[in-house]
Amino acid sequence: MSMLVKKFSLNFLIVFVIRTIFIYVFRFAEFELDNSISMSLGLAIGLTYVQWMREDKTKMTKDYYNQNAKEFVENTLNADMTSLYNQFEKYLKKGDRILDLGCGSGRDSLYFISKGYEVVAVDYSEELTKMASDLLDREVMMLDMREMNFCDEFDGIWACASILHISRDEIEKVMANCESALKQGGIFYLSFKYGNKEAFRNERFFNYYNEGSFEDLSKRFPGLKVLETWRTRDVRVARKDECWLNILIKKEGFRVK
Repeated sequence: MSMLVKKFSLNFLIVFVIRTIFIYVFRFAEFELDNSISMSLGLAIGLTYVQWMREDKTKMTKDYYNQNAKEFVENTLNADMTSLYNQFEKYLKKGDRILDLGCGSGRDSLYFISKGYEVVAVDYSEELTKMASDLLDREVMMLDMREMNFCDEFDGIWACASILHISRDEIEKVMANCESALKQGGIFYLSFKYGNKEAFRNERFFNYYNEGSFEDLSKRFPGLKVLETWRTRDVRVARKDECWLNILIKKEGFRVK
């Protein structure tokens, strides 16, 4: 049985045990709960469980990268991203400030630095931040993109295969954080595995988008204009059959609260 299945089996077992204990405690104590109290308690347990599962998805993905950082870096460091860099750089000028959001190995930050951009590299995995720091010979910040609070600081955000680990019930928060982090007129690149679902794969959580589902998401951000969307094949030879959705966005207005 995979570690993923074991973790979910344990989660559901714990929830079942808590629910059973809850029922019998009130039975033996002979409490009489009216419907409103029962509903409130049920809702509280449900919300707690949803939050718990949400954090578990994030933690499992982070744990994967921490435990497999060396292999991940070896498999991605030399990937040829030239065509994607070219699309992004059309909208930038030398000296612009870029946030590499979920920098992984540090590969893309290294390229942008070599081209004369000012780069801030961040990742949520402790092990990847260490390895990226070694590659770049500068500090890489450990950061949860759900909690970042930059404001009007960047001419560009590069989120290559990173936001795809954020679930659909939290992605609006991340998109809003990115919008706040961009300067007016700033450019935002992001990419997702192509599809329209949420799924676990190799002990990581993925959020897939296609043109239609991303358009639905983008409508909630009137200050962000989608400039381009296009599909590409994975640049890694072993995964050339995988399809990616690439998106370029420009910040044109202020966030409507």
